[in-house]
Amino acid sequence: MRSVLLVSKPIAPPWNDSAKNLVRDVATYGDAFRYHLMTPRDAGEIAPGAVNERIYPGGGNFAPSLAQNARVLARLLRPDAIPLYHFFFAPNRRTSSVARTIFRLKRRRTLHTICSAPKSYEGIESILFAQRMVVLSNETRRRFAEVGVHDVDVVPPGIPIEALVDEGRRLAVRRELGLDDRPIVLFAGDYEFSRAAERTLEIARLVRQSCNAQLVLACRHKTAESPAIEAELRRRTEAWGIAESVRFVGQVSDIRALLAASRCVLMPAETLYAKMDVPLVLLEAMVQETPLVIADVAPLNELMHDPGLGARLPVDDLEGYANAVVAFLIDEAKSREAGARARAVVCEHYDARVMARRYEAIYTELLADAGE
Repeated sequence: MRSVLLVSKPIAPPWNDSAKNLVRDVATYGDAFRYHLMTPRDAGEIAPGAVNERIYPGGGNFAPSLAQNARVLARLLRPDAIPLYHFFFAPNRRTSSVARTIFRLKRRRTLHTICSAPKSYEGIESILFAQRMVVLSNETRRRFAEVGVHDVDVVPPGIPIEALVDEGRRLAVRRELGLDDRPIVLFAGDYEFSRAAERTLEIARLVRQSCNAQLVLACRHKTAESPAIEAELRRRTEAWGIAESVRFVGQVSDIRALLAASRCVLMPAETLYAKMDVPLVLLEAMVQETPLVIADVAPLNELMHDPGLGARLPVDDLEGYANAVVAFLIDEAKSREAGARARAVVCEHYDARVMARRYEAIYTELLADAGE
């Protein structure tokens, strides 16, 4: 069986990073190749049959450090018999220049998946190095084409299609987080890079005028600025008189159960910069039959294969968001119907098995081009 090296940040639990989950699921659901994963030294089995290349001392942070990059470089320089390297990272000039130099000396077939869109597309062609390139959305492919980069594949991300979370787990996560029995409106995004969290509080302020629900913000602290941003949002809930209806819960041990326990999930983000083109947490919500209320901006709106799976609004239409949320809160049958349609969309378009097959088809083409 031919092998593929998946070049990435450390692949290991906790599974709270979309890029890590993508790599794990390619290795788990692909069956035509033997996968080599870059893992911490103490990592257990990540995917059946996969080889752990224990190059990292630990799990690392969301953004790779210089030390992590140095370990990847050392691994790429090491001799091996693996014919194809598949990279998962955002393009940057330094890393791409190093990779280009390595592959002048070390003949390998190369594939690069760009997990999140670059901040700027200006000069992007000069820092691309792989023989094939994959993006996760039609919008990112369109943006590349605008600057003259046309040979780009789209492989939407996939997630495992799991059973619905049972009532026991839904109740358990409520108890763990100190939530009462009011309906939950969930925001599971970032504090940084967009106004989504701030906008979510403004929406909650409007929703509270007609519905007795609780807004839950499940936001990890990804940067040094996160605690200060959260503190300011907490102050705002006090000033607006909605603190009793808002919960800041941080990282959640059972995010799937929280998604399943929610009446709807909000994502009023004007940009997905520094996030995956298709946020996996939204796919996880959909597979748990929880409808979405999202901004009508690309590539986020590509999730709306079926308009009945939720609502999409102009990014600053606060009343529109609030009305959509209230509709799901007061009509549980409407929420269930939209949730069922959401799950069907994930099963059809975002199944991890389908994603893995698409990547393996590209691997086969790359190796055939090289006569292997």
